[in-house]
Amino acid sequence: MRRAEVVKGLGVPSVLVFQKALRTICVGWSVLALIAVVGCKGMPTLDEQERLVKENNLVLDHVTTRAVVNVWGEPPYHRSLLTHFLSCQINA
Repeated sequence: MRRAEVVKGLGVPSVLVFQKALRTICVGWSVLALIAVVGCKGMPTLDEQERLVKENNLVLDHVTTRAVVNVWGEPPYHRSLLTHFLSCQINA
């Protein structure tokens, strides 16, 4: 592989530098796309997830919250509080 050289007098990198950068970016995006496709293949469809919830087979890495809400419905009540944690000194 030839070394990228600077165009004489301009101080601008040659086309080889840009080609190498573009090739690296394309390979990176291809790897990310492959990982995304493989990752999505392992998750069951929403219908299968709902069937698992109906059967009480709640394997958390196979069931999404959307499937649980579709089967069981929205939670009837939600409460959230701001809790302060105070430090206590214990004199022994």
